[in-house]
Amino acid sequence: MSSRNSSRLTRQDAARALEDDITLAAMSLAPVLITAPPADALRVVRAIAARERRGHVREVLTWDAAVGDTIIEMIAANRIRLATDHGTAILFVGEVHTLKSRDQFALMKLLAYPDRRGDVPRIAASSSMDLCDCVASGRFDARLFYRLNVIHIVVPAGPHITTRSA
Repeated sequence: MSSRNSSRLTRQDAARALEDDITLAAMSLAPVLITAPPADALRVVRAIAARERRGHVREVLTWDAAVGDTIIEMIAANRIRLATDHGTAILFVGEVHTLKSRDQFALMKLLAYPDRRGDVPRIAASSSMDLCDCVASGRFDARLFYRLNVIHIVVPAGPHITTRSA
């Protein structure tokens, strides 16, 4: 087998594994951590939303520090839309490593303490940096990392991400 065919199989395997990870994340309500560049991470979250396990597409609420959004305000404004069982949205926190300490704490608290019904919101977070390094250097809260790292999707370079429904 030539190295050209071998690399093609490797890319196909990587793409298949990514599709499997997206399907798994769509079937679960657990938090998802995505290691990928921002545009790829958003495509993954949209694919997860499109494959929602109950057959309906969830809205993706995107937090964006670049436009001045604060996590605390977004959580407060969208509390009902984020409720797990009856919620209609996934809160996507892109480049989570850029969160300030107070916003990291607010997100960690949201994941740690369920609402009155016991529901925790559907959260997806991404980082183009290795969060383990950020935790080790003290720039990222280890408790938040632990809560986000339930399903971890690493997007390799090259695979095509589809948004087909399951």
